[in-house]
Amino acid sequence: MNPVLARLGIEGFFDTAVADMDVGFAKPDPRIFQVSLDNLQLAPEQVVMVGDNPKTDIEGAYDLGMRTVRLIRGPNRMQPWQVEADFRTRNFSTLVVIIPRLKRC
Repeated sequence: MNPVLARLGIEGFFDTAVADMDVGFAKPDPRIFQVSLDNLQLAPEQVVMVGDNPKTDIEGAYDLGMRTVRLIRGPNRMQPWQVEADFRTRNFSTLVVIIPRLKRC
């Protein structure tokens, strides 16, 4: 599993994690998102990407048709964006409210 997710104690909430060093390409390249989709056997519209970087996380997922949640914290919190996320939040705890809303949209 992803060491960052493990360090944060949230690895149990994810069905897959893909590292660029393992697949040879990095976000926002749509291929890295496609690897995750293939691992999950899901279509882009069935998946929610949660990330803090508006360029690599949000734009990359959006370009593939995934729903997005921008985590506004850390060094990327002030970074400008070209694509607006479906939702924005400051912490992970609000995901329990946000994810069901995205599934209904």
